[in-house]
Amino acid sequence: MPHLDAIYIFCGDKSRHQEWTQNWTKIKGVHTNIKEIYQALQSVVKQSDQDTIA
Repeated sequence: MPHLDAIYIFCGDKSRHQEWTQNWTKIKGVHTNIKEIYQALQSVVKQSDQDTIA
């Protein structure tokens, strides 16, 4: 998928997804905590904004 840069998975059972997600380079993380996924997404948005300005 050329227009899809990253995939973040939110699930209650991280261990269930850890192994198979390692085979997909666009999966950037598996999160079980809403705060963790929020922080990961916030970081990506900030980086994207900086890249757009530069």
